[in-house]
Amino acid sequence: MATEVVVTNTGPLIALGRIDAFSINEQLPLRFVTPAEVADELGAGARLGHPVKLPTWVEVVPLARPLSQISVQALDVGEAAVIQLATELDANVVCIDEWRGRRAAAAVGLRVTGSLGLLGRAKALSIIGSVRPLVDKLAGCGVHYHPDLLSALGHDKVAAQRVFGTVASSAQRLRPAIKTNPGWCQTSGLLVPHATWILARQTQ
Repeated sequence: MATEVVVTNTGPLIALGRIDAFSINEQLPLRFVTPAEVADELGAGARLGHPVKLPTWVEVVPLARPLSQISVQALDVGEAAVIQLATELDANVVCIDEWRGRRAAAAVGLRVTGSLGLLGRAKALSIIGSVRPLVDKLAGCGVHYHPDLLSALGHDKVAAQRVFGTVASSAQRLRPAIKTNPGWCQTSGLLVPHATWILARQTQ
């Protein structure tokens, strides 16, 4: 069976990098790729002193076609490039935390996951015993999730697996939840211009 490809955006890499969770994600049976636009965003942040750099297990794949200017008008460059790369590679999973990017990905039929979804997948595969300590670290960075979703992750491996990504036939299946801490947004805003909301709950 071919390894599932996940096209990742900047936001989840920043969130997981800040809580030192890269070693967990590296153990997932997934092939992580990202467009050059996301790598450039992380590189720009690193040059300005931001601590998160692109991990070696994320493969940078350039777009085959110029980035659609229509999508750039609605999304930031990284999100638009992630969605376009997923369609070019025929990869059906994208990893995006920002609500506008998630809704746009869902609208074109992509499965959507995020930083919490990756941790849920790690729990489902017994790579980690509990998501809670990592969620608490994320909370310290100003990232919060719906309590019902956290409860499912804490008690049910099947639910934890489902959090990884659902087939979303409509953007209406995804709901934005709790606003992130403004301090965290200010810190990462240079890299993730639209990281003012994090999508915390998915309709199963």
